[in-house]
Amino acid sequence: MSARPGNRYVTLALFLCAVIFAGFAVQRFMEIKLTGSLDEPAFKEASDAEAELKAEFNNAADQTRVMVLLSAGSLSSEQDVDALRRVLRENRGAQVRLLAVWRGAKPLRAHTTRFGDGRVRHFWDAERRVLSETLEGTVLVFKPGVRWTVEFPAAAEQGEPARAVLPLIRRAFGTGG
Repeated sequence: MSARPGNRYVTLALFLCAVIFAGFAVQRFMEIKLTGSLDEPAFKEASDAEAELKAEFNNAADQTRVMVLLSAGSLSSEQDVDALRRVLRENRGAQVRLLAVWRGAKPLRAHTTRFGDGRVRHFWDAERRVLSETLEGTVLVFKPGVRWTVEFPAAAEQGEPARAVLPLIRRAFGTGG
């Protein structure tokens, strides 16, 4: 005796629902597991952000460098990160280094991992010593070959906020405006 065709479809539908439900359950479990580590500070202790930033800036002198000033917990910085992440994804092959300088409160891993790109380097400037007169969200673009010696170098281009100057960032990535 064979099952009626309608029962097969019901069984298939129930099976697919179970697979989808299991997928959501695994995703939620992973989010819970990751959230514990994402609530940790991204930086264990304050260090000499200016010296570290200068070293990384000069180490990447053969590439275009895009520096952005951010603030942990700021809605405008979250919007800037989203915009920058979108441009990074659009330009996966671009030879650039993005230097994210976090100011003020200590950023969490949830802030720094949002970029999801290995070309981004993070620095925590708790005392706002680097570019102290420059506003949050400012983007500075440096051409290859520019080095930071004694004084901070002049940027080839700059604008603010990052989410509003995407054409400038795309040009820096070599993809036009």
